[in-house]
Amino acid sequence: MIVVSDTSGLSVLITVGREDLLPKLFQKVIIPEAVRRELESYHPKLPEWLECREVAKGKEKSPGHLGEGEWEAILLAEQTRADLLLMDEKPGRRIAEGRGLQVIGVLGVLVQAKRQGLIPELKPLLQEVVSAAGFFLSPALMQVALSSVNEKQ
Repeated sequence: MIVVSDTSGLSVLITVGREDLLPKLFQKVIIPEAVRRELESYHPKLPEWLECREVAKGKEKSPGHLGEGEWEAILLAEQTRADLLLMDEKPGRRIAEGRGLQVIGVLGVLVQAKRQGLIPELKPLLQEVVSAAGFFLSPALMQVALSSVNEKQ
């Protein structure tokens, strides 16, 4: 399974030291050049397993409300026929889904990791993602995620 990532989701996982979950869940994790540049401004050392590729942009312009990394991630996911696009921002997700891409967010990655036994508990990791990485997660969504893996809030 191939996943293309934008900056935010990967950055959150790197911040909490759980980027290792991605290669355990997915066969290949690819980022576009714009995402690499954005990530390196926050995280000087990127994981060695992370594959970076140039994006053929063509004549299609980015919607003005998307960042360069988000747009390139969408284009790269299309060009590589990725199975999933790791993206959390709603505007980017809407555009990606409107273009027929399957999207997963950090929460989906963590739920999948719990289901596959890669993490013992979801709740402490969700709390760390919120506190250490500044990731917004509504109480209702947290409850749904925890219930989906038979954990209590």
